[in-house]
Amino acid sequence: LALAEFDGKTYAVVPAHCEDAVSVMDISTPCSITYKGHITHGDENNSITAKLNNPVSVAIAKIGSTTYAVVTAAVDDAITIIDISTDPTSPSNVGEIVDSGGRELDGPNGVAVATIDGKTYAVVVGQDDGIAIIDISTPSSPAYVSEIEDDAEKELEYGRDVEVATINSRTYAFVAAYDDDALAIIDISTPSIPVYAGEMEDDSNKNGCTAVQMCLDGAKGVVITEIGSYTYAVVTGFYDDGIEIIRIMD
Repeated sequence: LALAEFDGKTYAVVPAHCEDAVSVMDISTPCSITYKGHITHGDENNSITAKLNNPVSVAIAKIGSTTYAVVTAAVDDAITIIDISTDPTSPSNVGEIVDSGGRELDGPNGVAVATIDGKTYAVVVGQDDGIAIIDISTPSSPAYVSEIEDDAEKELEYGRDVEVATINSRTYAFVAAYDDDALAIIDISTPSIPVYAGEMEDDSNKNGCTAVQMCLDGAKGVVITEIGSYTYAVVTGFYDDGIEIIRIMD
């Protein structure tokens, strides 16, 4: 689920995992939601077939005067870019990029959007145990830029979610790594050369946590927020039935 604002209205953009679709709803009047339209797997636009087999996550990007939904399609091993603002009643796919032997796009799950030096990037994590950075500044022709793969020194196994934040003029990706029970932090300020910056791992206590224990067992979701003068990551621990709040120190 993501929210998009254009033409003076607020829309909810919803990936329908089991229906292989993405739906757009006008929620400008919260007590009277209006269903606007949807796009499904296999729909065609200008000979481009929408790859939306099991969509998992969506992020919103405004490029020029157009608002796009950037969607991860897990079964298709693809990122699909959808124009949702030209006609919300008929969203149209405009571009896509799929996995290959040299990309970290197998079973993509989480996606976030970042603007760096005037360009727009999609940051993607998933079952490839890595992070992929894609230039989507030209939505009809997304370009694979770089990646970081998991290894013994990193905590990127099965990234379920990713968020992006700028701290002290540097842009970071925060990855909830489900199988590694960790939050990984990657400096993407130079998108072509991402740098693994650090991580916070779960402790030895599993399947539950208390106020004095880490709650990162099965790290599944992450959001970034500022409270006062500090930046925090709030992470859900699926197997711990809890959340962990981590203060990010630059």
